[in-house]
Amino acid sequence: MAQANSFSHIGAACVRVLARQAAIALVKDELRRRGERVHSVPMRDIHICADEYLRQHPELIALAAERAQRLGLTEHKSRHLRNSEVRTASGLLLNASHAQNGSME
Repeated sequence: MAQANSFSHIGAACVRVLARQAAIALVKDELRRRGERVHSVPMRDIHICADEYLRQHPELIALAAERAQRLGLTEHKSRHLRNSEVRTASGLLLNASHAQNGSME
């Protein structure tokens, strides 16, 4: 199997990470454009600005999803995994054995 397939189970998280990385890069580019040294700005402030930028530009999420698809990080789960998962009322995916043992609430 290709190495990228080993990450296919974290597709949604991968999209969020890729989108946030893009937002961070854009914030850093803006700092450089303004003549500020990126290393002199606390990373916490960069992350706060990147999160705000991401809220204002949701198209980054769509672009990240396309990128993750190209990289093979958002492939569909195998039939075995789909059959063994049960969606609970809380929206969490649990193994079938957890569902048989009752709710975890």
